[in-house]
Amino acid sequence: MEVLPNQNNNVSQVPNEPSSIPPVQKVSDVSKPIPPSVGNTKKFVIVLLLVVLFAGVAVLAFSLSNKKSSDVIKKKDIVQTDVTVTPTPLVTTTPTDTMSLLPGQKKYTSKNLGVSFLYMEEMPLDSTFKVMIQEIDNKIYVYGSNFEPTTGQYIEVFNKDPNMTLEQALSQDFLNTAEYQQSCAISSVSPDNTYPSTMSVANIILKNNFEDLEKRFEELKKCPSPYTQSNGISYFIYDFSYPTKYAFVSIGQYSIPSDTNGTTWQNTIKFTN
Repeated sequence: MEVLPNQNNNVSQVPNEPSSIPPVQKVSDVSKPIPPSVGNTKKFVIVLLLVVLFAGVAVLAFSLSNKKSSDVIKKKDIVQTDVTVTPTPLVTTTPTDTMSLLPGQKKYTSKNLGVSFLYMEEMPLDSTFKVMIQEIDNKIYVYGSNFEPTTGQYIEVFNKDPNMTLEQALSQDFLNTAEYQQSCAISSVSPDNTYPSTMSVANIILKNNFEDLEKRFEELKKCPSPYTQSNGISYFIYDFSYPTKYAFVSIGQYSIPSDTNGTTWQNTIKFTN
């Protein structure tokens, strides 16, 4: 048997060289995330903090700027308001008496007692003396400057139950004793035509008429003084329009005018409130 030569001996062997194909990674190695490096993380945190800090400063600065602008606007508005608004002055009215007075004539009004009347400022027959007015308590005296107030003429004001007539009020206020009721009476009088139609007049008089003056004066002592009519002019007046008061007028035996026509001051009396 012929022996063939060994071909393997003729083949030159190639030396082992490193392979250029990278090794294939395992599936488990590919799925794992690559952790970031520590240095990059620190840089990122620092940058983020700086961004937040700058943003906060910017927001604060913007807020302060808006507040200042708002304050300036408010101040401007206030200044403009002060300049442009004109205060409205308070208007007050004073009641005036539209009645025209004669030369030398005056009018007296008592707000406290609620009555008024006219008078001439000079005493009749003697112009050197003036007519004076003085209010004391519930009386108003009309007198000459050469006399004391209490010696002059006067009007005295009384309160009254509005449901009572003048006669009822006089009975209650003055004829309130058995002696007065036995000796005195109330008499209605026709008012002077200068009084308004709502005015009524009455007197307290003696029940009995005495021709003997001495007996008359003795009987007058049994009636209320000075409210009983004697030898001078006196009477009570009442206005239905003012039911809570009435007045006693004491004149005596002389007159004080209210005008140049001879009308006396007491004939101009009016209740006012």
